[in-house]
Amino acid sequence: MRLQPHEFMNHAPDEAGTKVRVNHNSTNCSGNSTSMVIERKNDGTVSAKCFRCGQWGTDKNGSKPSMFSAPKNIDRSANTPNDLVHEWAKWDVRATTYVNQFGFSEEVTTLAGIGWSPHRRRLIIPVSNRTAENAGWIAKSFDDHPRYYTRTNTPENMYWQREVDTSEVLVVEDVLSGIRGSEGLSSFALLGTSLTNKMTRELSRYNKFYIWLDNDNSIVKQKQLEIFNKLSLFGEVKMIKSNKEVKELGIDKIKDILYK
Repeated sequence: MRLQPHEFMNHAPDEAGTKVRVNHNSTNCSGNSTSMVIERKNDGTVSAKCFRCGQWGTDKNGSKPSMFSAPKNIDRSANTPNDLVHEWAKWDVRATTYVNQFGFSEEVTTLAGIGWSPHRRRLIIPVSNRTAENAGWIAKSFDDHPRYYTRTNTPENMYWQREVDTSEVLVVEDVLSGIRGSEGLSSFALLGTSLTNKMTRELSRYNKFYIWLDNDNSIVKQKQLEIFNKLSLFGEVKMIKSNKEVKELGIDKIKDILYK
């Protein structure tokens, strides 16, 4: 099924050669992760692909209503916004409530680089790679749409991983789940449900894999099977079937589920 321009053009980046990731809210896609990558090419054409449901589309005209244009004075690079504040007292109360509901403390969010951007009025969740280099960031809004968007120049490189043990790794969907899982073992966040070739090469260093994605629809279950088959080439793979996300649980409960 093809994506229609009205499904992605409202979120298309203004600048040629840049990409964003946003939710794909559709009756054919659960849309609960930043699964759709939208790119404005150098010729002005806009393309979009949802890595959750597989739908894609292009708009050769590349037009975008001015009401959706981002403010011109905002840095659109993958660098973390320079107005980021980490002290919860300076956050929107809804942002502190959001992270606190998962049991994250101010110390944990500060160490992870999570902060509030007063200019954007969004919670900023940095995404880094295994060597702790900045790969981009996710912005969550409590007022505007899209509710989430991700800024990066290289979407395929975007993952959050902390190496704790080199023999096994927990594969999850989102960065917060990656942070929580890394309290006990190496964690790798896909930022969606697709495993790219580059991610596969990165994960091939391990020999035991725990796949813990949202079991919310048949499309995701199919994606899990694809990931299972890819990682089985490198070692033992265990599929975790739970109605809870990793970020919703404490590390002791996570370990109980993984090792039972």
